[in-house]
Amino acid sequence: MALIILMILWTPTLRCSEEFETLEFFAGRGNLSRCMRLSGRKTCSFDILYKSGKGRSRPYGSNAMDINSTSGYALCILALLCTKIRFLATYAIKCASWTAVNRGTSGRSACASIGHEGFASVDNSNTMASRTCLLCLLTTALGGTWAVEQPELSVLEYFPPFLALLTALYKAYGETAVYRAKWYMLHYGSLTPKPHYAWCNSNAIQGLNMGRLLGWKKRLALGDIPKVKTCETYKDKNGKTRYKGTAALRKTEEYPVRFGFKLVDLYDDLTTSSRGRAPFPSDPAGIPSAPESFRRMPEGGHALQFAQLDQVFNYLRRGKHMVIPNEWKDLVPKPK
Repeated sequence: MALIILMILWTPTLRCSEEFETLEFFAGRGNLSRCMRLSGRKTCSFDILYKSGKGRSRPYGSNAMDINSTSGYALCILALLCTKIRFLATYAIKCASWTAVNRGTSGRSACASIGHEGFASVDNSNTMASRTCLLCLLTTALGGTWAVEQPELSVLEYFPPFLALLTALYKAYGETAVYRAKWYMLHYGSLTPKPHYAWCNSNAIQGLNMGRLLGWKKRLALGDIPKVKTCETYKDKNGKTRYKGTAALRKTEEYPVRFGFKLVDLYDDLTTSSRGRAPFPSDPAGIPSAPESFRRMPEGGHALQFAQLDQVFNYLRRGKHMVIPNEWKDLVPKPK
């Protein structure tokens, strides 16, 4: 990961004149980004739905809005490097493979969060989550605030790379490095109660919790709020009960506008209370050079287990415009 960041910095053509204050990954319809822009903050949005890099002239091009593609992940890192000193990055990872509804296919649970390896949907989700964890580490190192959001029944928080992320921040900063918040989207105008949780390196994330749901069932019975069915059951060919989401479930993936403005209200508290970055050494003279620091870095780790960074490395290493400093040439291997 360190070499990938360096190769982006060594490529003069990979530059951005903006200084972003908010980055919304997995943005979907971009309701949060829209709210941030309306508040006057420079915002950048990413989602595979935006599709960039493919077309009739480049039918085999890489989608630069796909975090699992080589160019997409490089662009995510570049965007993080083009931020202000204090910024907010949100990661609403696609939850389809992590929730209980998909358990029959994914095989995931709190005790087996990796799931059925070899299934395309499971492998893609594992790569996506692992790469996101590394982006959270980079966000922390840059002094930013990150938040990873999921519906309550998601087992993403038990995924080994995500646990490795939390452990790394605990070791660097202590028990107050990260926080978990829970809230109900109904409080923000959603059609369903849908509880969510988020992990964040700022305690200000607790501001999303609006308390318990009071009187919701009574209002539902009286018809004050519509009854929305997000899941239905059916029998497979063996007579076993199966579950599948309805069209209404996909609509609940979108952030309500009221939720976006709530994060706007919390923005200053979130960005001024970020934690997790280890303190700098008191004696600058004792800090080794960058190449020496790189040599001392440990190899591997749970956060890299499913990230497939070799693909991103080879993509950047073959760049025609990259200029490797002389003191680094022996440390940067050739592409495979």
